[in-house]
Amino acid sequence: MGLSSNVLAIGPFKENIIDCMYYDSKKYLNIFEGTIVVVPYLFSCNSSSDSFTLAKLLGVDVWNFNTHHIIFDKIDWKLLKVFNIEDSKKIEKLLENNFNLFFLPNR
Repeated sequence: MGLSSNVLAIGPFKENIIDCMYYDSKKYLNIFEGTIVVVPYLFSCNSSSDSFTLAKLLGVDVWNFNTHHIIFDKIDWKLLKVFNIEDSKKIEKLLENNFNLFFLPNR
């Protein structure tokens, strides 16, 4: 069985990021601004090849857990947008709104 991976985002809720949330926007109607929320399954990759490519584009090393906290300036934004434009826009917006993002390899 190959490697799969995804990105997990954790940070403060704001109305301007509702389009990045995991659930339907109606589920967030009563969430207070600043409430810490989780956005799972960004960039869900189901193959080793895609997982290693994603890690490289995010500036992380798949099996070096010291690098799994995603840093804005380490991301290859140009190629990441080619890899997945929709999720690229989401993580850019989440990072700009003080979210912490993490690369999660799954075995």
